[in-house]
Formats: sequence, structure tokens, C-alpha cells
Amino acid sequence: MIMRRAFFYMELLDNLICQGSNASVGLPPGLDYIPGNMFLGAVAKKLYSGLQEKAFEVFHSGRVRFGDGLPLTLGGHPSLPMPLCLHGKKHSPKQDRLVGSQLHNAWAEVDESEPWQPLRRGFLTLEGDWLHPQQSVTMKTAINSETGRAFEGRLFGYHGLNAGQRFWTSLEADDTIDAALFERVAAGLEGRLRLGNSRNAEFGGIHVIRASDLQTPLFPSGKVVGCRELTLWLVADLMALDPFGMPTLAPRPQWLGLPEGRMVPEKSFLRHHVYAPFNGTRRHEDPERSCIKAGGIIHFELDHPLEDRHWELLDRGLGVHLEAGLGRVIANSPLLLQQPVVFNRASPPFPSVKVVETTEDHPLIHWLQKRVGGTEQRAEGARLAETKRPWLVSLYQNARKLNGIPDTTPVGPGASQWSGVMTLARMAKDDTTLLEGLFGGTGMGKGRETDGLCSERAGGQGWMDETSLDGKVTTFRDAFKKICADGQAKRGFVVELARRAVDVAKEQNR
Repeated sequence: MIMRRAFFYMELLDNLICQGSNASVGLPPGLDYIPGNMFLGAVAKKLYSGLQEKAFEVFHSGRVRFGDGLPLTLGGHPSLPMPLCLHGKKHSPKQDRLVGSQLHNAWAEVDESEPWQPLRRGFLTLEGDWLHPQQSVTMKTAINSETGRAFEGRLFGYHGLNAGQRFWTSLEADDTIDAALFERVAAGLEGRLRLGNSRNAEFGGIHVIRASDLQTPLFPSGKVVGCRELTLWLVADLMALDPFGMPTLAPRPQWLGLPEGRMVPEKSFLRHHVYAPFNGTRRHEDPERSCIKAGGIIHFELDHPLEDRHWELLDRGLGVHLEAGLGRVIANSPLLLQQPVVFNRASPPFPSVKVVETTEDHPLIHWLQKRVGGTEQRAEGARLAETKRPWLVSLYQNARKLNGIPDTTPVGPGASQWSGVMTLARMAKDDTTLLEGLFGGTGMGKGRETDGLCSERAGGQGWMDETSLDGKVTTFRDAFKKICADGQAKRGFVVELARRAVDVAKEQNR
């Protein structure tokens, strides 16, 4: 069976809320991937009414399948859910790349003297990269529609994926789907979409681009035809049904359309969850789904060898709700059938996301560009300021050693002086104004240096206390001025440095 495939990559423009539970109490856990059901809903919102009788064929029959959104590396290499059979050494430091010789498949013979633990979280590439998508919590409060004010005691939070991250997904269809119809659905998936919770507010914006040069499967199965043992790596949730149509968490191969046989528990590694996806059109949850979670490993022993038709079935997907991305598997993956594990195949990378520049001269565009630039400057300033924390601590400690000052006596500028620096940096119109406010005159020249905030005359106690820097005697004021003279006098950096200096001053002057 020839299958139609299209691959897409995307960048999160906003934080994306993908809740793993519909619970309304506490903080619902967030997913670290984008469910295929979200892409299905976004395209259905665009095309459902226009497709008429074709709508069932596209969105309900399972003949068109929307895959989950999974993370991409910085180099553009796609990843899959971490297989639960892989174990690493306990107490090993967190790392972004795995080494095959330090891993083992749990069903293989292993040295029991070594402490092992399963690698349950994250995503894995065929190159051995171990990805952990960045997530954050956003707190909100409910608003009383009658008064327009916040409800008392109705604080809630969202757990979501951080903006700026890149993901990939795929769209697949049976060869019985008309090519023109498939292209129409693929076009509906491109461009800017809004997904997840609170997508009508400030969350859920993504930009999707089709990778036209990728057609073949990124992660093909291994040898299947003729085998009587089958190891399935679930790269999406699997919802299997028994002969009575009830969900089962211990499926037999014949219930999935494969030859008769049995599941081998000793070589299977499974986790389960139950959820009810929210249907935005009906404003209600869909029926519950009892699924084996992505990353699970199912090992079957079959009574008869697999045939070509079984390979086509595995390539298409197993179980139900295939249209929402469920049931995708990799059969007899070479990565999981070897000991030790060897990462030796480079998957084709996705191209870089190209930001489209606009030439429209509009005040709103200028304002947005200014806000984006300010956000980037603050983020860079925070990163740089954090690296200077040890430098701040050394200034206070060196001052005590140089002048023989006991720990009970304050030294250097206190927390209030650094708070004044932070306030001045926030209010300054530009970097030049900031330097003049800190050091007087033109900031870097000798002019009226004593008129700046960092001076004894301005009430800045401790700025002229002596300390040492790089083996040379200096003052707190001159040390701070040197950092600004080295090209780091950006307002965002000064704000973040002063914020950290407030904490350091409190710690050192207790």
C-alpha cells in the first residue's frame, strides 16, 4: 500500500497550553508534546463545512491521520518518545546526549552489580540526543463578569510549553484518499494556527511550515515479514479494543489485526493513562480514552509469521482513533534490538524556520518590534548578569580581607544603594542617560563624576570602600564602572545585575 505523507515543522510563537488532564482543581499537569488531536481540530475549523460529504472521510474515518507534534533539536533532527526499555546508570549527571555503551535494554542480560534506572522522560533522536522540552507555569485569576474584578480565592494556573521551541509533525493518508484532497488538507495545516487552552487570549500561537523535501518515513521499521517475534515501540498513545469493543491495556496481537499469539510481559514495558479530549466545537469532552502511553514497548510472540499485509498494517497504525495520531508504532526497531545500544544513523534534518520580514510602515509594527527587542535584551541581560554573581560576592569578600573588616561590620554599597541603581536603570531613556546618572558627567569621562548616584556626595555609602579586583586595589564604584566601560552598560543588564547585587549585599552584610 502506497501511503501519502507530508512532514511539517513549526515554531511556538507563544506559550502553548497542552493539559494532560481536564481536572479543574489544583494545577493540571502539562504535556511535553503537542497532541495530534489539536492539529486535527485546527484544520477541521478551517475546512469542515467546505468539505461537506468528504468531512467524515478526512476527520473521522482514520484514513487521514494527524501526527503528534514532537521536539526538534537545534540542528533540526526529529525525536521520538523515549522507549521505556532503555535504562541508564543511577546517579549519573543529567546530560543532553546519551552514550550507547552506558545504556542497556532491560530485557537483555546485565551486570546486576551496576545500579540501573529507566529513562522515563524526554525524547530521543537516532543520533542519541536526549531532549526535554521547556515548560513553565502561568498563574491566572478568574474575573467576575458582573463586577469586572477578580473573584476572591479563584486563582488557577496553566502548565505549558515555552515559546520559541521547535517541533515537527506529519500528515499521512491512505492511497485511497484523492491526491487533491490530501493537498487541500495539508495546505490547511500550514501557516499560523492557534492551539490549546486560552488560544483566544495570549497563548497557543504557532507557525507551521511544510518540509517539501521530506517524503519517506523518518523512522522506518526493521525486518518484519517472516518474523514470529514482534517488538513494537509506541511513538504515540495506543488505544486497543478487545473482541467486545472494550478498551484493553493488555492487548493480544490478534485484537490488533496481527496473527494470533500472546504478549510477553517480561519483555514489555508499559504505562497507562485515561483522558477525555476536549471538543471545542461541541464545548464538551469527547468520550474517555484508556491508552497505553507513548514510549511503551510491547513484545509479541506469534503463532504464525508476519506477512506483507501485516507490515502495511503496522505502517498505517494500530488500534482506534488513528485520525488523532494514536496507534503509531515502529516495529522491530534496530535501535532497540541490539545490545549495547548503537546510535549510528543520522535522520534527515528539517530546514531552519525562516522569519518573514515585513516592510509595512505602521506604528503598530514599530511598537511590536520595539517590544520584541526589549524582551530579547532583558533575557540576554539576565543571562549575563547571572554569570556575574560570583564576581559580586568576590568584591565583598576581598574588601573584608584587604581591610581586615570583621563579618559583623557592613562593607561596600548596601541593598538600598543597589536598589537605587536598579530604579535608575529602569527609568533611564537610553544607555548614555544611565551612565550619566550613575557616574556623573558623560558617565565614562572625568567630568562631574562625584555627582552620579554611585558617589559619596549623592549619599551612596560604601561605593568608595576599597576592594581588590584581579590582584589590584580598586573601589566598588570603579569596579562597577569598569563593567559598564567594557560595553555591558545595557539597561537590561544593569537592572538584572543590581537585582542580584541586592541579594548579595544582604548575604554579605548580615
